Amino acid sequence: MTVPNFLDKLTGKASPDEKTFLALVLSDHRVQAAVWKVVGAETEIVSLGTPVEWDGDVATTNELIQAVDATISSATEGLDLEPDEIVLGLANAWVDTSGIKQSKKDLIKSICRELSLKPIGYVVIADTIVKYLKMQEGAPPTSILIQVDRRSVTLSLVELGGVKYTVSVGSSDDISSDVAEGLSNLPPDVSLPSRFILVSAMENTSDLVQALTAFD
Repeated sequence: MTVPNFLDKLTGKASPDEKTFLALVLSDHRVQAAVWKVVGAETEIVSLGTPVEWDGDVATTNELIQAVDATISSATEGLDLEPDEIVLGLANAWVDTSGIKQSKKDLIKSICRELSLKPIGYVVIADTIVKYLKMQEGAPPTSILIQVDRRSVTLSLVELGGVKYTVSVGSSDDISSDVAEGLSNLPPDVSLPSRFILVSAMENTSDLVQALTAFD
């Protein structure tokens, strides 16, 4: 199964036909689906599915499939026609320099086979956030992108719209120390930007922001 990088397909050109798709965010700890459509040259979220936790370290493939099925069912509830074409949003740990890791390809193949889904492409979440910021701000961003989940903190050094370095550390109860540890793992000769962007699906993002802004 070959799944192309979906960012390479985005041209910003208007589509003559309005069509509805699924999106599915996959990480080792959480899955979440959404229904979206293209309206002209813009995308529009139709509905969001309930996020479902799973443990990629110990859970079986069937448990992952059940989690994906649950979040897709909540996202498509009430729709007249359930879309079957899907774009995958993948965590950094699911890809390497050659694309999707083979072990993750096997999981994706099982999901799509069991749930009768047609994968039309994937995006790496960090790359998508950077592209979105560029579209919103009209200029390629330079920043430290901080992605937080319940088990890890991932830092991406973004320079002029490109992800230069990515490091991950285990998460603790002290987000400031986690970020400091992550920054120390970057090459010592890099120039760190003053802008930090926090991305998290966790509920206490305001607490995370307060902790970071209070840290020297």
